[in-house]
Amino acid sequence: MEPELFSEMAAVEGAHWWFLGRGVVVRSLVERECARRGGRVRRLVDVGSGTGALLASFRTLADEATGVELDETALGLSRGRGLDVRQAPADQLPFPDRSVDIVTAFDVLEHLSDDLGAAQEFRRVLEPDGALLVTVPAYPFLWSEHDVAHAHFRRYTRGTLTQVLQAAGLEIRQSGYFMTLLFPLALVQRLTARFRPPPARVLSMPPRRLNTLLLRTLMAERPRVLAGGFPFGLSVFAIAGPAGAR
Repeated sequence: MEPELFSEMAAVEGAHWWFLGRGVVVRSLVERECARRGGRVRRLVDVGSGTGALLASFRTLADEATGVELDETALGLSRGRGLDVRQAPADQLPFPDRSVDIVTAFDVLEHLSDDLGAAQEFRRVLEPDGALLVTVPAYPFLWSEHDVAHAHFRRYTRGTLTQVLQAAGLEIRQSGYFMTLLFPLALVQRLTARFRPPPARVLSMPPRRLNTLLLRTLMAERPRVLAGGFPFGLSVFAIAGPAGAR
């Protein structure tokens, strides 16, 4: 992903509906995994931590909340928040075997040419009873200029994400789709965009009322995601752990 995109994200993520709503949904999944382990874990690692907004929110859930990021711009932004972020690729994590309670990789695998290699590395560092939480963009037919600008290699279905994680020696504990209530709107936008010139890359805030409406719509999905997700949506999520550990 181009370094300038991280600066653009940092400028809007504190108020933009997508960042805030997605944060609420995925944090609820992380909170549940921590609750199953007594409410707080020893070590949580956020792979592809970007500007550090999510990682900052995870600090209350772990004794050690550490990010892993490769991009220099993102590293500077996240370390500027006072966060512990290590520079390393996703398939070479700087942690010993079986030393991490929870690994998160939110919208990361689609950026990697070798998503299987990264998933295998996630499994390597996980405790036997650890949990991996992953999100990825859904459906190859929704491929657009957005994917190109963000340096995506692919989009996934629930099935293809499951295949990658299982091939890495991980057992799926829960998976499904979310960002579903906005799916019809996004589908129309993505399909019609193919017949228009590509939009400007810069992220921008929508009008305040629209931003609030979109945020509330996305946050309304939280209970359903915790219950297992939707049968379709713009994003796929999965929770997995080392196969045979239970």
